[in-house]
Amino acid sequence: MHSPVVRWRLLRALLVLALASALLACAMNSALIDHGFGFDAIADSPGVDVLDYRYGRSNAPGTHMPDWIRSGVGVTGGTNTFGPMEVADTLYVKWRVRATDEILEQTLELKNRLPKDMARHTIYFVIAQRQMLVYLISPETRPEDAPTVGPARFARFKVETIYRAPAAAD
Repeated sequence: MHSPVVRWRLLRALLVLALASALLACAMNSALIDHGFGFDAIADSPGVDVLDYRYGRSNAPGTHMPDWIRSGVGVTGGTNTFGPMEVADTLYVKWRVRATDEILEQTLELKNRLPKDMARHTIYFVIAQRQMLVYLISPETRPEDAPTVGPARFARFKVETIYRAPAAAD
């Protein structure tokens, strides 16, 4: 049997190894980058009900429709979240066009549409009946002579349309 000192040293070495493994696993996962995600269906998407949405795999508040809203009210008016989170590879949105009661959904691959440095940028989507538009809002101010792009609330920023296409019906 080992002495208490040897056991303590072995236990301490195992704890250091476990901590190092945990830190390495965190470092290997996608980095958390301060950036934003949002939409405002009430202001920007009249005549549309957003039934579900998910920005990547994140469980950060605001990046997906909470279960209690989906199972209760069934629609959401919007979200706006900003802070440290993984930059998503996909954006999923499901919506209903009120005039026709048509339900549409779209999963957009974001990987090749975003800049390498997403710090302080925001992904923002608008639903225009059957069409989903996705914007990348830069933290940089828009030059006065540049055209405005996207919702008026972002007029002072550089905004780029990263996706504009009609959705396929269910």
